[in-house]
Amino acid sequence: MGYYLDGKISAIFGTHTHVQTADERILEHGTGFISDLGMTGSENGILGMHKDNIITQFFTHMYSRKEPSNEFPYILNAIVFKIDTQTKKTVELKRLYLHYYGFDDI
Repeated sequence: MGYYLDGKISAIFGTHTHVQTADERILEHGTGFISDLGMTGSENGILGMHKDNIITQFFTHMYSRKEPSNEFPYILNAIVFKIDTQTKKTVELKRLYLHYYGFDDI
């Protein structure tokens, strides 16, 4: 999709609930691109969910209720595109991987 839209749009990104890819780049005709932004949520969960429930379901093949993990640290995966307002092309981009440990750690 990135190559198809290169030069027609300023930026394109995909998202999924796993780890962020490291393939960010500016394509040949000026479109900013990353294939997977990654996830936002508890770093100590599995796909943002409590790990025990996911592990139980994996080994028993029985449904286990999935609940969001609220364990610190939280992570935020993102990307910032700097876009030229005249040309509408990406001129710079930066991939972000941020940790948040709660207010007690600030």
